[in-house]
This record gives sequence, structure tokens and C-alpha cells, in this order.
Amino acid sequence: MQLVSHQPFTSRQDAIENEKDIVSTRRIVDKELERKTVRQTDVGKKLTQQVIDLQQLLRAYKSGEIVEDLLSDK
Repeated sequence: MQLVSHQPFTSRQDAIENEKDIVSTRRIVDKELERKTVRQTDVGKKLTQQVIDLQQLLRAYKSGEIVEDLLSDK
């Protein structure tokens, strides 16, 4: 893979007056970096734990371990 970065271009007039050209830097990368998925990040780990917690809460509700409090003020 090849990565290219370009220096900023000010203006055509400046390039003509100062005899500037667009400067580019090329870098060859032999090995592609392995992309991380959201699951592999700290945020992803927190989201996964939240899903597990919600699944446990749903199971407890469905099994009757916890009941909905219909009398509480919302």
C-alpha cells in the first residue's frame, strides 16, 4: 500500500512568483494494519457489558424475579 501526503497549496499566483511546486511525500507500507472493530475498543467492551446486563434484567423480569412497579411516580 502506498500513502501520499501533499503540502498545502497557497495560490496559483504565489506558486508562479516563487516558482513553487506541489510537494508530495510518498510512503510505502508493506503490511496493512489490522482494523479494530468497535467490540475490540474500550467503548465496545462497555457496550457489550450493557447488553449482557440488559439481557439478564429481561430474563429476571420474564421469570418473575422482579416485577414492574405500577404505583411509583414517574
